[in-house]
Amino acid sequence: MKQPLVLAGKLAVFVLGAYLSGMWMTSYWCVGPIFGIVVVIWAAGAVRDLISLRSGAFVAASTVIYALVVRLHTVLFQPFSSHKDYSFLALAAGTILLPVAHALCLKASWKRVMVAIPGLYASTFAAGWLIEVWHLDQGPLRGFLFNGASVWQGLYLLFLFGRRPRG
Repeated sequence: MKQPLVLAGKLAVFVLGAYLSGMWMTSYWCVGPIFGIVVVIWAAGAVRDLISLRSGAFVAASTVIYALVVRLHTVLFQPFSSHKDYSFLALAAGTILLPVAHALCLKASWKRVMVAIPGLYASTFAAGWLIEVWHLDQGPLRGFLFNGASVWQGLYLLFLFGRRPRG
């Protein structure tokens, strides 16, 4: 019975983090620490893991990486694209740097990280396209779950913490 409760708790943490990320998506210093804390909670095997130096380093790295992504997207590339366009370079920066920080700080498997990077990059574009085609970005959950930050975060958690294939 412990496993379903742990998973439900982790999903609740993700939903709360997604909601807060949607509210402050363009803020340099909010989404990075919020998602960093979500990842630390998902990665923690025990309460002491939540307050370790490695966890603090990951939250700090997540903060700086998200600030870089926002800076790349809003300042360097925004004048050349519409507000709905993803900046491929900003997305690539976050998609590469955060999993690498995850491996360095939280000891994620390098094999999983190397699989996650291209999968996360490709699936983020696919999810963005589906959201736009199905007009999910215009419904009541628009700023809540169907925004760029929360979709990327959900895919990140899936790739880094999802079940490993059997075999």
